[in-house]
Amino acid sequence: MRFTIERLALVKMIEQLKGERLRDEQGKMKRDEGELRLIACGAMVFVEANGVTAGGEALVMEEGSCFLPRVRFLAALKSFAPKRNLHCGADGDWLRVERFEVRMRGYSPHAVAPEGFTPFPVTPNGLPMRGEPAPGRGHPGGAR
Repeated sequence: MRFTIERLALVKMIEQLKGERLRDEQGKMKRDEGELRLIACGAMVFVEANGVTAGGEALVMEEGSCFLPRVRFLAALKSFAPKRNLHCGADGDWLRVERFEVRMRGYSPHAVAPEGFTPFPVTPNGLPMRGEPAPGRGHPGGAR
């Protein structure tokens, strides 16, 4: 899995995946520090956790999916400010974001867009196909 994405867009997507509030043994509130699923497919990157899915456009060179610790990954992404774009790559046990590595699990080189999302059609070199209207947009060449 390899992709480039706007840092702030990925941060906002992960922030939407708020963890559930739980009580510990002493009755104090604590936040669930669960995992998120990261999916790169077509020309989009998706994050899923706690029944919520968010997606955004990205330059995807190789598709794939994996599971990551949500809070730790979010903190790492925020530490790259004010950098605008991030280059991410994964194989085996590690996801690399620029020069930072985070352990992941469940890596798969095969990725499918989450249900309800339609990936953009792309050419083998990762560029959008000509003549295909973007989702939610009119037909190329004017209204029909």
